[in-house]
Amino acid sequence: MTLVQRLQSLSGATIFILGAKRNAIGKGFTIHTKELTEPLPDDPVQAATIINQEMEAIIRLMPDQYLWGYNRYRQPRVK
Repeated sequence: MTLVQRLQSLSGATIFILGAKRNAIGKGFTIHTKELTEPLPDDPVQAATIINQEMEAIIRLMPDQYLWGYNRYRQPRVK
């Protein structure tokens, strides 16, 4: 979670938190955005905490659509 903070400190880029809510079948998506108006702190832990809090806020808008788990460490089945 430190990449965003490092990129912002190097470029001065504005950070946006984005979420896409799936609408009914064939009705597209509703995009939720939030601009972080303040630069992230230099401390990576504080910066990651802010990003995590903002991500949590977006997830709370549509928790039923969040991918709560994925098989990052899943081993492929042997055939």
